[in-house]
Amino acid sequence: LDLETKANSVVIYFRIIDLSLFLRRVNQAEIFIKKSLIIVKEIEPFLSQLSTISKDAILNLKNRIIDFSKSIHKPIKNDNKKLNRNDKIEVVYQNGQRKQGKYKDLEQDIRKGLCIIDNIITPYKS
Repeated sequence: LDLETKANSVVIYFRIIDLSLFLRRVNQAEIFIKKSLIIVKEIEPFLSQLSTISKDAILNLKNRIIDFSKSIHKPIKNDNKKLNRNDKIEVVYQNGQRKQGKYKDLEQDIRKGLCIIDNIITPYKS
């Protein structure tokens, strides 16, 4: 691809990232963040040669994409203990739907990558 097309791709990827995060499709957003940052790194030395998009616009998009990457909510990692099957959790599906329930009831969806643990509501107490 030529320089102009790559620069335009960064703009399009930025819109896809923004929409993906709005729809809470974090995995999709992460893919386009990586792609766009690779392209920006590749074209950055040649930004002054662009005719359709300004150098400042691309650098601004780069900074905003980096901000997006920092704001992506990662799944909770519980290093202190393993979740018990009766722990009550809240998950977020890729379409943005939130669901609360026991870990044992949501475990298969988590393992399949359909959702991520957003919050551990209450550990099960016996």
